Amino acid sequence: MLRVSDLSVSHGHLMALRNLDFHVSEGELVTFIGSNGAGKSTLLNTLSGLVSPQAGSIRFEDREIVGMTPEQICGLGIIQVPEGRKLFARMTVLENLEMGAYLSAARRQFSRQLEVVFDKFPRLKDRKNQIAGTMSGGEQQMLAIARAMVALPKLLMLDEPSLGLSPLMAEEIYEVIQDLNGDGMTILLVSQEVHVALSMADRGYVLENGVISREGEGKSLLEDPAIRASYLGI
Repeated sequence: MLRVSDLSVSHGHLMALRNLDFHVSEGELVTFIGSNGAGKSTLLNTLSGLVSPQAGSIRFEDREIVGMTPEQICGLGIIQVPEGRKLFARMTVLENLEMGAYLSAARRQFSRQLEVVFDKFPRLKDRKNQIAGTMSGGEQQMLAIARAMVALPKLLMLDEPSLGLSPLMAEEIYEVIQDLNGDGMTILLVSQEVHVALSMADRGYVLENGVISREGEGKSLLEDPAIRASYLGI
């Protein structure tokens, strides 16, 4: 579904990503792990068209998307749930979901998708008229994922979905992500929750200083001595 080749991104004179090569197949859950500043968010923002690469190719369903606008990329089905959720805090839950269906194709299917997300997140249905900014962090993260779902994603990209959440709520969010993947959703997950992310991923990539240093099946990477020492303290 997604193939990235020789991708490099710079912030001024600083190289944020260097010569990345990776792919995501349809139906997979693929994760990128790495420390703060490794380039994970930059990668997702580049795939979304928010950041322009210095070099390289990004092909989605065998179509080159480098140079497309973020709106065009969303229209193809690449939808990002950003770090920090970025909700419209003064709008209601329902109004936030309506904003997720901004593009015409999503608007046409909004009623059906609304039923889907309310079935997946019954808590949001109960609070559809509540102001988003008054909800708990976990509920806001659910809303951010639900807003992405009404945009009709083919590839759902999640940037640190458990950031700032309690362990119990983080567990609930990751259960939702696994459930979505079990339903057939293709997911690209960025996370510092290394053990959880690799446990649930089909494949994983380790991003260090803008370079992919390791890759493999999620559970195999969990057994990698270097990863256990660097990220799990084992």
